[in-house]
Amino acid sequence: MTSTNSSSPALELALALTPNGDLRLETTASSAAVLPPKRAAAIRTAFERGRGHGLFHLGAVEVGTRLPPSLAFWREFGRLFVTRFCALPDLDLARDEFDLPAPEHEFAAFVLVCPPMTGAEYLRPQTLGSLWQDIRSACLRELSEHAGSIAEFLHARNSVWNLVGRVHFHLAEQKNDEHRPFAFLATYTTRVSSGGSLRHLPLGLAVAEFAGDALAQKGKLLKLLRPVQAAARNSAMLARLVESKQIFHPLAWTANEALQFLRDVAVFEASGVVVTVPDWWKSRSSRRPTVQVTVGAAAPATIGLAGLLDFSVDLVLDGERLTRAEIDTILAETDGLAMIRGRWVEIDNEKLRQVLDHWRTAAAAASEGVSFAEGLRLLAGVDTRGSGAGATLAR
Repeated sequence: MTSTNSSSPALELALALTPNGDLRLETTASSAAVLPPKRAAAIRTAFERGRGHGLFHLGAVEVGTRLPPSLAFWREFGRLFVTRFCALPDLDLARDEFDLPAPEHEFAAFVLVCPPMTGAEYLRPQTLGSLWQDIRSACLRELSEHAGSIAEFLHARNSVWNLVGRVHFHLAEQKNDEHRPFAFLATYTTRVSSGGSLRHLPLGLAVAEFAGDALAQKGKLLKLLRPVQAAARNSAMLARLVESKQIFHPLAWTANEALQFLRDVAVFEASGVVVTVPDWWKSRSSRRPTVQVTVGAAAPATIGLAGLLDFSVDLVLDGERLTRAEIDTILAETDGLAMIRGRWVEIDNEKLRQVLDHWRTAAAAASEGVSFAEGLRLLAGVDTRGSGAGATLAR
């Protein structure tokens, strides 16, 4: 008896266009990768509500999902709608009846890139215009069912949409420039790519893109720049960049200029600007030189409260003891960022010097050692010499 290893073709979702311009979700046989069951079920549920809901779901929810060609094509159409929707000014005030005209000048290009699918020959720009209005109606319906803000509405579909149509500030290191080791660039996001990533353009291009007398275009530009203007009211550095129009150009910064920017990150984010900074700034609490006082590293000569313990003061960074030369370099710096052992370190020179001077004075007074009882008090953080300066104590 002869046996053959054959398997039934997998079932896959596809979209088909009827002669009258209706869009239908079908199940077809395919040898390609099958959609995960949860994703397939979500797409089916959306199209069961209507083609407008289905297209809105593809564009808004399935941002990074690997889709078969026909669904991927219609996702691009749905994504175009969601992108234009995100750019509408004062949307929270007009959510019950927003106006989003069909971009008919883009429809001809969509027809030309239509992949092989059932009914592709029936696709016309007029068909896309009708489907655009279906998406708008579906979006209005889903908005009426949502009690939260527009931002929450979009985030519930996919969090990436809350980053579209927003200004982004980027700060990066320039390792090949000793004098201006940081670079700044302001961008804005225009859309989401087919892979689910954001497309950034320099902020200066926004002025050119939205230039003109059209009220809608001016409204889009005002909406885009509103967070920047709000942040500038609370950040002197950003106010200078806006007033001089440097905000629209790439900039090379010194370490201290970068630190001024970094110290205002919370202001920018609170105003609605998205900020990208080096990872080391996010964990900067561990990137500051710390005074470490060690008491009793060596065994005392005698046992008991009167036994003398050794006493030492060090400056450490990320748990590593710094050399005398590195300490002198840090103390010679003004407040700001300093490069120590290949890492950027935030320096508060005056505070650091005060703490070091205090503990070095204590160490000098205890040059013959401290008693066990006094060592316990030091380790507990009790100041035995009348100064309020603090330090990190380690044993």
